Amino acid sequence: HVQGICDVLAATMKRDHGLDVDPLTDFAICCGQSEAFAAAIFAVIDPGDEVLLFDPAYETYQTCIELARGVPVYVPLDPPSWTLHADKFLKSFTRRTKAVILNSPHNPTGKVFSRAELLIISQACQQMDCFAITDEVYEYITYDENKHISLASLPGMQERTIITSSLSKTYSVTGWRIGWACAAANIAAAIRNIHVKLTDSAPAPFQEAALVALTSTPDYYESLKKVRFHANCLLLMSSIKFNYPSSF
Repeated sequence: HVQGICDVLAATMKRDHGLDVDPLTDFAICCGQSEAFAAAIFAVIDPGDEVLLFDPAYETYQTCIELARGVPVYVPLDPPSWTLHADKFLKSFTRRTKAVILNSPHNPTGKVFSRAELLIISQACQQMDCFAITDEVYEYITYDENKHISLASLPGMQERTIITSSLSKTYSVTGWRIGWACAAANIAAAIRNIHVKLTDSAPAPFQEAALVALTSTPDYYESLKKVRFHANCLLLMSSIKFNYPSSF
């Protein structure tokens, strides 16, 4: 079935985020998170709508917004810890603001937005009556005391949040192109309609394999962090160029 992993995704949403979602109506299975995000933008953004993005941002977000004839509005995060500056964020809203894009854990900085920052974002979305579109592909790859919190789990946010994610990072299968959007039934239906026009369906055989991945035991997610950490260390070491003395 080309929408074949919705039941297990609904169980995962309940287990990890406390969200009650209907597997029959609240998901769109797409060709990776990239398509899920694009379809979400095309489903809710009209020409001239403004979309807030935290800067730095993953490069495809702006492209999708512009393809929908929306207007990207960048809100800078404050280095070195890439913290959310509440005043800058709130002043970025106008009457044309339609959505806020939230990528946490964040690419490219690795930042995990705190509960306090998420509350600022959620309150602003509700006050300004706009959508939040999240990219949560790195949700299981956090370190130290950082813990991913889905924006949709905060009070008043589930009905206005579109969650996008995928198998790619968690299970190291970026080429399989299995991703999803989770949203209120009417929004999810619009995303599925866009998805059908874009790619028709995500690969059914890989969805069969996804059922195995998505029912992994908790120890897998702990081992994932260790494997990712060591892989990143090796990448860092390989990028260092040593200048040896001529006597060597």
